[in-house]
Amino acid sequence: GVPESFCTSSAGVCACERMKTALAGVPGAMFPVDFCSDMEHIKPVGFRSAPICEASDALGDASLLQDGQAGNIDFPHGTLKVLATVGEVNERTGAMLTGVPDGNGAYLLDATTVRYVYQSESYGQISRQETFPFFVNEPAHVGVTGSHIHYIDFDRT
Repeated sequence: GVPESFCTSSAGVCACERMKTALAGVPGAMFPVDFCSDMEHIKPVGFRSAPICEASDALGDASLLQDGQAGNIDFPHGTLKVLATVGEVNERTGAMLTGVPDGNGAYLLDATTVRYVYQSESYGQISRQETFPFFVNEPAHVGVTGSHIHYIDFDRT
């Protein structure tokens, strides 16, 4: 097989079965039978461009009910641009964007980089469990669940 150092998965999970085994002991962690094949659908930050929010209810307008497409985007305050969507993965850090973004901010990291920072609520990632743990404090690998602080770097050039 391909060595893990050559992982090309945007989700950063090239050894899915080993990852499931490692997380099996986490309280509440549940993996459906199709979990590893579903991981192939995980996309990098910025992949999705259709906003989830809508300017109004579709109210039976079938043209606004296209799966995977934006609904009514005629917002009274202007156009929205999607930068990231929960469930996408930061290719630089390998972290999946979790929960409901809350407490957003941005600052200029250097002359060419804007860093967007947000705190996520702990409602879960894609399925019904609490957010998967982020492991810290090597070599102890303490798993921290719940709300997380995320950052995404955007190139200004």
